[in-house]
Amino acid sequence: MHGEKHGPAYYLAVSYAKGRTRQIYVPKDLQPLAKQWVRNYHQALSVLEEISGINLELIRLKEATPDS
Repeated sequence: MHGEKHGPAYYLAVSYAKGRTRQIYVPKDLQPLAKQWVRNYHQALSVLEEISGINLELIRLKEATPDS
């Protein structure tokens, strides 16, 4: 084969309901921004999981405590 190699190419995979996934091409100049957005998403998900765990524990404590 001759010529210049292409790539690397960067894609962002986005998952939707019902198992659908879409890949979106991320131009090189937008990669730092896209990486930051992915980090933000993971951080938000982590916080939501922590809140859910706290809420679950509060419900368990409420169930174990008799009503006044």
